[in-house]
Amino acid sequence: MKTIAALSLALAACYEPDAIDCTVECTAPRDCADGQVCGSDGFCAAPDIAGLCNANNHDDPQLVSLTIEIEGNGKVSVEKVGMCDSESPSAGNCTFSVTPGVAQQLKAVENKERTFVSWTATCTGSSATCALTPVMALTRVGARFE
Repeated sequence: MKTIAALSLALAACYEPDAIDCTVECTAPRDCADGQVCGSDGFCAAPDIAGLCNANNHDDPQLVSLTIEIEGNGKVSVEKVGMCDSESPSAGNCTFSVTPGVAQQLKAVENKERTFVSWTATCTGSSATCALTPVMALTRVGARFE
């Protein structure tokens, strides 16, 4: 009986072919069905909305998009929102849904193989941290690593 319950639980966690965007959590591309990718927000979705499932509602008009574009090999952490990694399925182009007018703390994450050089677009300078308050429908931030 325990085997049947464990098997049922395991099958329930598998991808459902009828599932729609933003309903299946993922950690790798293999977790998603054909035609979907694992977004930076941890949900399977069509490539054009990947990363916009944050808060389980990518169509919420009260949210704005914060897009991180990483040049080189590196990571950017958005405090309490998520991580953008140049080595993830998004290849360092991540979009997060955030509340407009709420300050966001970004941090360039270095290690011995990656050195942060500078911010581009909305953030500027070479400090590893950036504070910004998105208010437009789309706010872009770039991060350069060597």
